[in-house]
Amino acid sequence: MDDKMNDVIDEVQKRLGEEYEVKRVEVMKNNDTKETKTASSVRVIPITNTLCTLIKRARNDYYKKIFVKGEDFVDSKALFTDDCGNPLRCETLSNEYKEFLDSHSDEIRYLNLHALRHIFASLALKNNADIKSVQNILGHVDASTTLNTYACAYEDQKRSVIEDMEAKWIKTS
Repeated sequence: MDDKMNDVIDEVQKRLGEEYEVKRVEVMKNNDTKETKTASSVRVIPITNTLCTLIKRARNDYYKKIFVKGEDFVDSKALFTDDCGNPLRCETLSNEYKEFLDSHSDEIRYLNLHALRHIFASLALKNNADIKSVQNILGHVDASTTLNTYACAYEDQKRSVIEDMEAKWIKTS
């Protein structure tokens, strides 16, 4: 692991007040875990104070589950677990997300979870985030992938660029 990743993990551990191994894993149906497929899948994403608070809350919920279940608790060390300590599978989040959207269908249009990734990237670029940061957050190996995928985010900016150039460089009488 590179020094930058170690620095980020140290910062997360300092903010959480305990030692944690920060990694992304996929939980299989038999509760085995597998790590990311490629090195480019491992990336550093800054966390906000709000997210840090939510992680602390999840950690405290984990300790409460240990207390309630006692010896029957599986100490998986995963942040998100069922009541017995088994790591939650990806389908659990997807199912709960779908249930939430279904129960709020009169207020919120349905979008699958992956669509949220696209919304994030498009909004970040529309709000002048630099392409390299968005590329790194999304885990794209090359910035051209990000540019090609999210080129539509720049459509509104084209007119603005032309109008700005006109205002600065072309005299109108």
